[in-house]
Amino acid sequence: MVRIFVTLLAALPVAAQSTLVLPPSHATREGTSFTNVPFGRSTPTRCQLAYDGALLPRAGNIESLALRIDGGQTVAGKQVELMVRASTGPTSVLALQATFALNVGADVRDVFARRLFDLPALTSAQTPNPFHLQIPFDAPLPYDPRNGAVLFDLTVFDQPPGVYPLDLTYVCDSPVQRYGPAGCGPQGGPALQVTAATTQVMWGQPLDLQVTAARPASIAGVFLGVIEQGPWAGITLPYDLTLVGAPTCHLSIDMSFSAFASANALGTATFPLTIPGRPELVGAAIRFQGFDIDPAANALGITTSQPAKVAVCGWERVGRVWASGANATIGAREVGLAPPVTLTLR
Repeated sequence: MVRIFVTLLAALPVAAQSTLVLPPSHATREGTSFTNVPFGRSTPTRCQLAYDGALLPRAGNIESLALRIDGGQTVAGKQVELMVRASTGPTSVLALQATFALNVGADVRDVFARRLFDLPALTSAQTPNPFHLQIPFDAPLPYDPRNGAVLFDLTVFDQPPGVYPLDLTYVCDSPVQRYGPAGCGPQGGPALQVTAATTQVMWGQPLDLQVTAARPASIAGVFLGVIEQGPWAGITLPYDLTLVGAPTCHLSIDMSFSAFASANALGTATFPLTIPGRPELVGAAIRFQGFDIDPAANALGITTSQPAKVAVCGWERVGRVWASGANATIGAREVGLAPPVTLTLR
């Protein structure tokens, strides 16, 4: 009878355990900065860390949290007085609020009771470092990513002086890539140019485009589109405008969107735009071409730039709110920045 019971028990399904790196892009990739929040400030500190539900593949019980020291760094151990609470957070990290209480879900629970906790030393540096700071939970957090971000609320009630730099997520850049036919300009003059004045093109953030070498005080503009070459509106891109009176000029982009601005005395026109606040745009190319209305340049009365593109490169779907003081109620809100972590999900 006992043997039969053991056999039946062994046949019961066991919940699979997964170790997840959030955000997944940082599993083997070092961040570009570090943070002394919450363990390296030598003062009581409160910090909420939010990781968007889209980063987790399934529902389950979160049983532990782990962090890593900034790449290439070693660190001495230290003892802190720590408490960790966890809950389902806002529906998106974009909804993260500066007021701590507004981010906490109804399912909040103490997953690591307040007590003295030894932060381990790290004596051998790697880039990135391993997730060696393990915080095993006293009780798991039942979590379903469909309901919102997962939120960890860390409160350090007391800590001695001493650095403890955690890795911080990657901050990207978006270099301008030029392609297609060269630009044109007035006879004997420089070719029209277009560029992105914004070096970090991130979702939900401004994107400033600039046209230069335009005719001073003229009306300049930019076209935005998605097609670099091929059929469009009955023509083939890039389209040689010589046929319509603008020698050496080309239309090199589908004109999905256009904006106009007056060029200043130096021939520069600026176009302030905003990338939609949609994290799924990461990796998408923003293509653009400049033009200038210049009746003296050619029979068509227009000059064009070489087209260019930039890639949307951030933010990561993470965020944090932090403040000095264990009883702080409002903190600094930072979307896109948080320590990479690993979670144990069962």
